[in-house]
Amino acid sequence: MTDYPHTIQAALLLCGDRAPDLDAIVREFIAVEDAAGTQYKVFADTKPGVFYRLYGTDDIMVTIEHLARPADLSVLETALSSSFTRAGTPDARERAARHTSHILVATHAGLFPPTPEIRDMLAKLEMPLAGQSLPALIARMTRCATLSTIAHRRTAATLVHWTSSNQLMRGDMFEVLAAQPVPNLLHIHPMLFDGGTSADGRQQVEIRTVGASHFIGRDIHVAATPVPWSAVLDGIFAFVTLASLKHGYIVPDGDTFGPDDGSYRYRVTHVEEGNASGDFTGPLYRLDLLFSREHDVQTLDYIAPMRRFTDREVPPDVVARLGDHGAEVVKQWRSRRQMAGAAGIRFEVSTDRPAPPRGGALGWARRVLERGLRDSWRQ
Repeated sequence: MTDYPHTIQAALLLCGDRAPDLDAIVREFIAVEDAAGTQYKVFADTKPGVFYRLYGTDDIMVTIEHLARPADLSVLETALSSSFTRAGTPDARERAARHTSHILVATHAGLFPPTPEIRDMLAKLEMPLAGQSLPALIARMTRCATLSTIAHRRTAATLVHWTSSNQLMRGDMFEVLAAQPVPNLLHIHPMLFDGGTSADGRQQVEIRTVGASHFIGRDIHVAATPVPWSAVLDGIFAFVTLASLKHGYIVPDGDTFGPDDGSYRYRVTHVEEGNASGDFTGPLYRLDLLFSREHDVQTLDYIAPMRRFTDREVPPDVVARLGDHGAEVVKQWRSRRQMAGAAGIRFEVSTDRPAPPRGGALGWARRVLERGLRDSWRQ
């Protein structure tokens, strides 16, 4: 079960001695949300120019605070050390070192702040914690991104730290990502690692995400592969987006997925708690790239499909090969097809051998999940 983060927070690092006009930032946020159909009211504990607390008709509490001192840079060390941070913002350390103050923006579900005391009280009363659904999480992320974007536009933040994924980036880069549908690279941080050298001498990359667990219950480990890390992101977001659809689901353990055009294929392994996936410990979803047409990758585990079919039209030679287990296996395929159909995608089974001549050898079937990637997934 996914434990959705109750509080979403962003920190905007500022340069200069001039205090930001928080009152103008809050007024603009209220106007933007009102135009979108959500009304926000300012709480009485507001300290003009310093701290504001707002509550909306969407049951989301929003706070914004200006702290006239630098942020604790030790909190940013992991993000500053990330290869992804260095790729997007090469001078992140210099930007962090010269900032003079910061703004904190936070959103949480319901009237009560998610303190340990409040959580314990709700647990004793057997009351559920507010906002524990994917749509509610996305709403909190969206409100936080909206207010943070307004604050950046009015202050020209030198860096923005999105804490739930430990992403750190330039203010302009944050603004671009904040405007895109959730989830995106703002919410899922691909931590890049040296994957050694492939059998054919190519440099490999390994990825472990931070933030995917907020959407699918676990983070993702992409095993070492000789393709550019930017190409691996397509597989990561395809996997997460499939699970985030209204009738979406997690690709079952041992199944594979890829786009309709067959340009790449990953095998999924569910790594349970306490088990290892390379240097990482579960629970994780492990993705192994089996095939990439663009990057000339084809592992020994990849079997190019010669025939494809569904549970509705299993070839006679496959039925014969399945033997006594045929009914059980076909039932499992049917369940997979129905699950995929509900999500608006496709499940097929394929065999690695062509149809045998009459009376000839039988082919063996393996399961393959065919996923139709929507254009929006490729952003």
